[in-house]
Amino acid sequence: MNFWGITFPRAVGSETPPTSALLQCRKRQTTALLNISLVEADVLETAGKHRRVSLQVPMRIQKYCGEVQITKCEDISKGGLCFISTKHYYTGVGILVACPYNASGQNIEVEAQIVRLKEIEDTNRKIYGVRFVSAEK
Repeated sequence: MNFWGITFPRAVGSETPPTSALLQCRKRQTTALLNISLVEADVLETAGKHRRVSLQVPMRIQKYCGEVQITKCEDISKGGLCFISTKHYYTGVGILVACPYNASGQNIEVEAQIVRLKEIEDTNRKIYGVRFVSAEK
């Protein structure tokens, strides 16, 4: 049925069209439509749906062994957050996060996991990417 009156050409051969995504560079504030691999498309589907918001607020991180650190959140989304620390956390490690954190009030802690770390050049600090662990499994 040609409901809209538009005729689309049939794909020629077994060649699949390239997958593309509209990506934005935060540093240069530029946007481009780029061809990406199927693996990159899967990563964007599972991890790239949540828009991050620059938000610098105090946060509390607690390792399951009990060690606690108070630091500052750099950005946050529905799926996770980013923070900078001089402490070392291993990728894959589970933590409890309270963000925002108030020392004199009640805080809500959520389970999370360190999923990424990058050393900041010429410092002893690292940027950590954290994914919130879903309660639904």
